[in-house]
Amino acid sequence: FKIKSCLSVKETHQLAELNRDRNDKLKTALGISDDFVAGSSMDIIRKAKEQQAAKEEMLKNNKDFIQETIRQQNESNGNKNNEKD
Repeated sequence: FKIKSCLSVKETHQLAELNRDRNDKLKTALGISDDFVAGSSMDIIRKAKEQQAAKEEMLKNNKDFIQETIRQQNESNGNKNNEKD
């Protein structure tokens, strides 16, 4: 299928319609819905990565908080033990 460099308006419209028909047939054959947005599959992956990163950050913050609480309790208990001696 060779396209000449000089196409009339009618020919370009016909080519555009042929391309739309071809794309519609491909979408049907591949089971792609009419409301599909190109690139939207990557949004799902990006959102999942962002959610995972947020969970990891929250876990890190919780771990840091727990470690700091334990350190403070150990220091407090150490001071109490020194007072008893």
